[in-house]
Amino acid sequence: MNAAAPVYRVGELNEAVREMLETGFSRVGVEGEISNLARPASGHLYFSLKDESAALSCALFKGSRFRVALPWSRIENGLSVRAYGRVSLYPPRGQYQLIVEALEPAGQGRLERAYRERLQRLAAEGLFAAARKRPLPARPHSVGIITSTSGAAVHDALTTLARRNPALPVVLYPAPVQGDEAAVRLRAQLETANRRRECDLLLLIRGGGSLEDLSAFNDEALARAIVASALPVIAGIGHEIDTALADHAADLRAATPTAAAELSCPPLTEQRAALCGRLRETENRLRGACAAQRQRLAALEYRLGKNSPQRRLQTSIQRCDEWRARLHPAFRHLLSSRRDRLRFLGRRLPGASPAHAVGQERHALGIRQTRLRRAVGATLREERRHQAFLCQNMAHLNPLAVFARGYALVRDERGRIVRRAAAVAPKSRIQVALAEGELSCTVERRKLK
Repeated sequence: MNAAAPVYRVGELNEAVREMLETGFSRVGVEGEISNLARPASGHLYFSLKDESAALSCALFKGSRFRVALPWSRIENGLSVRAYGRVSLYPPRGQYQLIVEALEPAGQGRLERAYRERLQRLAAEGLFAAARKRPLPARPHSVGIITSTSGAAVHDALTTLARRNPALPVVLYPAPVQGDEAAVRLRAQLETANRRRECDLLLLIRGGGSLEDLSAFNDEALARAIVASALPVIAGIGHEIDTALADHAADLRAATPTAAAELSCPPLTEQRAALCGRLRETENRLRGACAAQRQRLAALEYRLGKNSPQRRLQTSIQRCDEWRARLHPAFRHLLSSRRDRLRFLGRRLPGASPAHAVGQERHALGIRQTRLRRAVGATLREERRHQAFLCQNMAHLNPLAVFARGYALVRDERGRIVRRAAAVAPKSRIQVALAEGELSCTVERRKLK
């Protein structure tokens, strides 16, 4: 155990390491592929940059959105990018990370290799040889411009031509300067200008952009069409640092579209030329002064950022996003369990509801009513059979039925029923009741047994 070694608290050591990282890597650029992209509700982005052998955690705060060279929504997993920022450390986890301050697509390597390969191959064929270049007319009678009508390049070129020689006729050949069909349309307009012969000098121009944006001007077929053109061509593509195959194939390369317009049209007076020279010199001086001021501003920003509450705020924001990312799954799990419990109670509720019980009783009552109807019907049928039986018996016992069989009821003069012949005297009056009607009779004689 080394008693001389300094002892830090964990937070103190993380802060010390973060200061060392930010001091030693205050401005770095890292190229890689985005993975593990997270978009929390705060609007910041957290992701990893990886290559074949390693990965680097990155944080891109929404305050740096204006320095991102592609739409915020297009930042996604699998995208190859080049990130610029400062190396830092996230103290709560002791995690080393890159605080991204600017972001741009990183397709340059592949496009650059393809561009270099075509450049070497065409140069070996002699397409870019100086001996092949056509001389430019000293005083062109008309100038043709091949470019997009919606870009700033055509405006700059027309403004420059009007300033240098307002009487010079200009013919515009519109064509897209970016996209899949741009190279084909540019070649078509180049062929149109050669066929019409409306001008004696062509300007092929567009504004600045990435290597991907300038891909139409790196088209091999367009370069060969420029070489085959009967009209001399001045190329002014992008900014001064941008160079495309069309620049090498043209008879003269200009640094910018404005410079191409200047080279195509000589000034009306030497004084104007001198003035333009001084203007360019002033612009260069201003650029140098601006660059020096930017460096000084960057140094001041670093000194200010080191002691700024923004640094602590960014750490707190990142920690808050981390807690939010942990809270959401827990909340979703709790909500899911509550939903399961609610569905379980919902399934039990119909069985315990009064409406269900009433329905069951109503069903049972219907069954009892059916049984009662059947029992009452059976009882009525049995009673009807018994009644019919009694009626039949009564019919047998009815005296009138006996009369119908030929019997008669005999009463004496006093109305007493005569059952024996000896009960009446001869010559006495009797009443004989028949089935239909009665007879009044006088006894003539009687026969006794």
